[in-house]
Amino acid sequence: MVSTVTFYPYTKIIDVSTRRMTKYTFALYIHTDEGVKTFLADHDPNAFTQTLKQKITHE
Repeated sequence: MVSTVTFYPYTKIIDVSTRRMTKYTFALYIHTDEGVKTFLADHDPNAFTQTLKQKITHE
């Protein structure tokens, strides 16, 4: 996964989760071996999280 400031290899990601904050804002939690990183998304990241979960469970 790549954010604007940080790169997270799949091997460092343990889990991913989301939470709706407002009608249009979601919190995306990337659980890494360095702790939990939080990102805000302005759309539902469910498809992304499902794809990422499949990727990290098959590595």
